[in-house]
Amino acid sequence: MQNEQRRFKMKNVKGKVFYTLVNYESNKALAEKIPHVKIHGLMMVFQYVLKNTSKELSAKLVTNEDLAKWEITKDQLLLEAKETTPKLFVSELQQIGLRSSGKALPVYNLTTENGTNGVAVLFYDNELKRIAKKIGSGFYVVATDQDSCFLLAQPEGEDYDKINKTFATGNAFCNKIFYYDPEEDKLRIARKSKAK
Repeated sequence: MQNEQRRFKMKNVKGKVFYTLVNYESNKALAEKIPHVKIHGLMMVFQYVLKNTSKELSAKLVTNEDLAKWEITKDQLLLEAKETTPKLFVSELQQIGLRSSGKALPVYNLTTENGTNGVAVLFYDNELKRIAKKIGSGFYVVATDQDSCFLLAQPEGEDYDKINKTFATGNAFCNKIFYYDPEEDKLRIARKSKAK
């Protein structure tokens, strides 16, 4: 009986929970009241879809009270969100130009088809691996706001200081630079330029 009730409660959130990312420091007080996952200075938070049409998506932030009411754990919520988020926010990669670093290196904008919640794409299963294959290299990731991030295709260590100065210093959303290495298949904080 209890398992049936739990399945029913899970059914209520099926396909309706997604995640988004916010700055952790700016939302520390909120963190006590909501289920969340802290990732490198960002905080993954969960929302529940109230209305989803071709013109409008409205949602409500999931609280700890909601989890208790639905009788589900944060891990179950995360699994649901990982399944739903890529369906609601379809990944879109756009080459937006070239930057000169002795050679022309491509710069991409990673966002979604509707132009919102683009940073969430960084945590879609196998998405970064697919992107690295498409662009043919590892890349720096600079999250400038919730809706998109820049991908700079080049070997790690090259131009770190310049990229840090241009993109990360003073960035209120996330002041860290990430790197995705296809061999490691992991998004992590970028390593600084190696001393010569």
